Amino acid sequence: MIKIIQILPYRFWGGPEIQSFQLARQLAQEGFAKIDFIFYYSPACSADDLNLLKRKANEYEVKLEILTSPSIFQLLKARQHLARKIINYQVLVSSGYLCDLIAVGQSGIKTVSMVHGWTAQNFKIKLYENIDRFLLRFFNGVGCVSVQQIHYLTRKNIKAFLVSNCLDLEKPQANKSRVELLKFLNIQEPVKLILTVGRLSAEKGQQVALDAFSRLNADENNVHWIFIGDGPDLTTLQTTAEKLKLTRHTHFLGKLDLASDWMAECDLFVLPSYREGLPVVILEAISKKLPVIATDVGGNRELIQNEVTGLLVLPGQAQELSEKIQWGLQHSIDMKQMAEKAYGRLKDHFTLQKQSQLFQELINHVKS
Repeated sequence: MIKIIQILPYRFWGGPEIQSFQLARQLAQEGFAKIDFIFYYSPACSADDLNLLKRKANEYEVKLEILTSPSIFQLLKARQHLARKIINYQVLVSSGYLCDLIAVGQSGIKTVSMVHGWTAQNFKIKLYENIDRFLLRFFNGVGCVSVQQIHYLTRKNIKAFLVSNCLDLEKPQANKSRVELLKFLNIQEPVKLILTVGRLSAEKGQQVALDAFSRLNADENNVHWIFIGDGPDLTTLQTTAEKLKLTRHTHFLGKLDLASDWMAECDLFVLPSYREGLPVVILEAISKKLPVIATDVGGNRELIQNEVTGLLVLPGQAQELSEKIQWGLQHSIDMKQMAEKAYGRLKDHFTLQKQSQLFQELINHVKS
């Protein structure tokens, strides 16, 4: 069994953490590899976030070390600490620009960088991500969650392997009833429910979503939009909703550990992002057979074939998004048929077993 150590940044429990832990458990069960983890947590990380990470490590039966995220001036110390840790491992896997800076060039071990996506959410992050893309050429292997990322890196003469995000379809799924959801929101039937899940920040496009929502005549059609997630734009989005007279029809629920529990009882899932890797939230929506409307960016187009398994819109186009939502709400049977096709494709291409196979191909290439 191959011994792997994986290092990741940590702000809150989300897609990359879920993907990493469930893959580690699967690889151990298959007898291919044992993965231990080091997480470098952000100063913005709360005690609840850290406790959740520890609980999840126990749930997935993985070994975990949690360290404070180093500043640029502490990188050398972090690299030295990692150099002492990796002596007993054969492969070092890292994710994100900070961890890649700590991992790149470590001696006596094969190195792999896993690319989940680049947000470019501000100038500082964009600079670090440009540095990260430069560093990728110095790793023994690179894994990407989407074909679009592989094409981008190929143009930069960097060889990369596809290791798609996935869902563990064998894991028991919990669902809340629609009655429970409506009671939680304090609204009554008849109603149409739109759901968006994700960090509340500019690159996720929630401002465009509210602009589109303002064109739907929510009062007359009794449409409500649920936003699950937190982030720096919460207050701005709430102010926008108030200015657009949408407060009564928008619900900012904050961060929910099991947001997918509500999905089966909604009418549409909308992801209005400007950038994406291969979003786990779309996979979760598909697994609940919830019809999806998403922007035509990144890995979204690998999960959604326009007018076949869902609807795609251009990013930043509020009018087009509004029209697609209106059509989707009026043609629920067509949307459900698309959702069924999306679910069939999920079972064929985005399972945990498929992800494990792809990851093993990457590791075997690196070790050969």
